[in-house]
Amino acid sequence: MAEPASGNVIFHVQHLLGVGHVRRASLIADAITDRGMGCNVVLGGAPVEGLSWGASIRHALPPIMAADPSFSRYLDAEGNEPEETYWTSRLMQAISLVETIRPGILMIEHYPFGRRRFRHEIRAMIEAARRINPQTKIICSVRDILVADHKSDRDRAIVSELCRNFDAILVHGDPSFIGFDETFALADEIDDLIHYTGYVAPRPIDTAHTPVEQGAVIVATGGGAVGQHLMKTALAARTDGLLADRPWRFLVGPNLGNDTARYLRTHTSPNVTVEAFRPDYPALLARACLSISQAGYNTIMDLIQARCPAVVVPFTDPDETEQRLRAGKLAEGGFVVVVDECHLSPGSLSDACADAIMKSSHTSHEKPPFTTDGARVTARLLAKMI
Repeated sequence: MAEPASGNVIFHVQHLLGVGHVRRASLIADAITDRGMGCNVVLGGAPVEGLSWGASIRHALPPIMAADPSFSRYLDAEGNEPEETYWTSRLMQAISLVETIRPGILMIEHYPFGRRRFRHEIRAMIEAARRINPQTKIICSVRDILVADHKSDRDRAIVSELCRNFDAILVHGDPSFIGFDETFALADEIDDLIHYTGYVAPRPIDTAHTPVEQGAVIVATGGGAVGQHLMKTALAARTDGLLADRPWRFLVGPNLGNDTARYLRTHTSPNVTVEAFRPDYPALLARACLSISQAGYNTIMDLIQARCPAVVVPFTDPDETEQRLRAGKLAEGGFVVVVDECHLSPGSLSDACADAIMKSSHTSHEKPPFTTDGARVTARLLAKMI
């Protein structure tokens, strides 16, 4: 039997609704291969176009997506609730990949802090990896902020699984900005496993060689399925005269829905462009006069790198506190202006835009309030663990 390939990394990534998790994973995978390690990314969600994965190899499991932002139902590739045979097919393919690749590191994105519905698949991969090589390192890759969940028994189960099956937790954040203990009450019990990587951000854009227009207003809601109200309100504010002398670009994410795109195109005016979300979004921001967006992890990283005046409208579902917390911390330092989605109107948005442009003149040359080399640090930590 062949020896396990210690330099090989398997990175299991299951995104369900938006594309934030998978975009962050692509930056990490790129950094892993840049360091000379083999990286096999096992993707369990819907295909996402326009991402750079470097030299990593991607393996697609039969996709499963969330039916809506409540995450109460799941859909298969045909839009139906997955039958048990579908789940079993995924699980067997995942095990087969582990047995074929024989990794030195198995890294799982977000689990066990989330993705509980996929626990049988993930545990089977861990068991297969350890059966092949008891020294295989099992790593959890998780963002800075967890969704609020006040069930202490669930937190206790998470700690138990981490202590039983995982060798390390790579938190893609900076404790000087937001500590992991702020959203996970039992963080002190797993402190010996936690390693902060800094935030995972794309490389800064060289705007001198970027063929995009200067001074536009960019309105975007990322790749998620929410944001219709923000898009329509921004268009209304522009119609009322907000920065009407500037070109406006509305970037419609892949999951936002055809109805919203149709509405925007029907109600546009000269100097307003509605188009699909663009892979050169960071470059657009770097040359923009203003950004209007939600406040997901990747969007915030793009804004910080671009040093663009920014108004953010965090997703305000009661169970989704992540965007509000991160945006609020940035607003304290003047890096963004926050508008509560419940109070979003053309007037409140216009006032916030004027405030953001004014504040940007004071913060545009300040260092980010956190480190942004998380992808490179992640790869370095993994290399030390092999």
